[in-house]
Order: sequence, then structure tokens, then C-alpha cells
Amino acid sequence: MNTTQVDRIASASPASLDECCAQPVVSHTSNDLVDTVQAIGIKPFFASKRGDFVLLEGDCRQLLPHLASGGLRPNTIFADPPYHLSNNGITCQNGRMVSVNKGKWDTSAGVHADHEFIVLWLDECLKSLAKGGCIWVSGTQHVIFSVGYGLQELGAKILNTVVWEKPAPPPNLACRYFTHSHELVIWAKRNEKEKHAFNYACVLSSARLKLAKMVDRARVGDRLLLIAEF
Repeated sequence: MNTTQVDRIASASPASLDECCAQPVVSHTSNDLVDTVQAIGIKPFFASKRGDFVLLEGDCRQLLPHLASGGLRPNTIFADPPYHLSNNGITCQNGRMVSVNKGKWDTSAGVHADHEFIVLWLDECLKSLAKGGCIWVSGTQHVIFSVGYGLQELGAKILNTVVWEKPAPPPNLACRYFTHSHELVIWAKRNEKEKHAFNYACVLSSARLKLAKMVDRARVGDRLLLIAEF
């Protein structure tokens, strides 16, 4: 996204979310994006027919530097890292007691090793961002505080922490804790000095609010399950 496009979106006062999202946000046309990705030796896992959208499969710590070397730097990164919850515990799913284990990738290697891993991929994300770009990271209490500390260690500026409330969370079967009914989403930029884009008018229009807040509720029946109210 170039500066002109950012300014145009940020200054718009759309009547609806559709109108806001109709603004151009990608400079690539035709098969330009696919050709660029393939030219630097990366085979897309999926590419749209127009060639303006691709999915890549791999380790972000390797893919992001590779993309940056070819001039492809994201304006926005959304990360949903492992929460390290695979600890042989149980949870409730569709009214049934099930294991929380998801796989080896979600097991904890210990507090210090887990934090080192978080800092490694955060560092690659921040270094690969385009100028003025931002990163969003979601997580529960099991990982999000390490993410926040890691961002500060790397010199990033935390802009907001959004509370994402879950309207129908699974009950806590142990009955020894409050129900985990929300996640936190950290919004940050690379450093204090860089300017970031915030589409304030678009947020207000889509959320029908007079004030953009940091609490979000996933509403049942809405066309969009997540309407950010930063």
C-alpha cells in the first residue's frame, strides 16, 4: 500500500464497511504478485485466479526474510502463535470432555525456551515489515505476556491491547478457575518513531459507535464475527 492509498483510506468517511473495504489496498495487479513470489524461488501453496492473492506454506522465520530479499514486505502481519496448552489436560468441546493436546508443536519447552522462540519469530516479523507496517498478535494468558515483553525487548511500540470476548466459551470443567472467556490481541509497530495507519472513520462506520474502544465481542448472527473496536 502506498502513501496515497493510506491517506485516502484514513481520511474516508464511508457509510458502510463494504464501502471502506472497496478502497484499493494492494498495488499488485494481474499475475504480478505470483510472478514476483515465483521469481525469488518460492512456490505458492495456493494462488487466486487473478494472481493477486497467494498462500505460502513454511516457517515464517525463513519465508519472511526470503520475501523481503525480493522486495515483498507486508504492511500488516497477524500472528496466532502456539499457546503451549498441550499439557495432557482436558476441555469441553460440543458438550464432551476432550483432550487439549494438539501436537508436539503446541507443547511447552519451559518458560525461558518458550520466550526465546517467541522473540525469534517476532524479530523476523518486525524486520520484514514495510515502513509504517504493523503486527497483530493474538493469545491467551499462557503466551500473550511473553509476546508483549518480547515486543518491548525488540524496541517495538505497543499501540493497543484489544480484548476479544468470546460469547460462548467452553466451561471450566475443574471448577477451580474463572472460565477463560477472552483472548488478548496486541497491536504494535516496529518502533516509536514510525507513523502507522489507523482507519478511524472505517472503524466507527463498521461498528456504529461514537467511540472506538479496545473491547471486542464476537457477535452471533453478525455478518462479520470480528469487528475490531480499537
